[in-house]
Amino acid sequence: MSEQAQQQYQQISQQIGQLRQKISELEGEKYEHDLVIKTLEPMADDRKCFRLIGGVLVERPKKEAESAVKNNLEQVILLIERFQAELIDLEKTAIDFRNAHGLAAAQAKQAEESLAEEEDSKKPAGILA
Repeated sequence: MSEQAQQQYQQISQQIGQLRQKISELEGEKYEHDLVIKTLEPMADDRKCFRLIGGVLVERPKKEAESAVKNNLEQVILLIERFQAELIDLEKTAIDFRNAHGLAAAQAKQAEESLAEEEDSKKPAGILA
């Protein structure tokens, strides 16, 4: 097992973590869009709505604002689906890479060694005071 293989595996793992974080952020945006849509639905179509765009508060009629939020929600959902598909592919790649380079056995051995070191440090040192 080479150090280069470990570095490549760590890069793949970092990409997986970044994708998971981005999916989580998008799930939050999806929730916010759903909340806005549920808030707008019972209101009259001619009611005024305000939206902050690039630091500027813009007035729009409810009907126009609602359609824009619904469109954005669709885009967020599509992006989440795309990132989830990428995540699945990347996780498969990571598993295949780990198995091909024998990283699973090496990582398990390192985990056992670190556990043994922790247990040794917890043993009494035999000092009496």
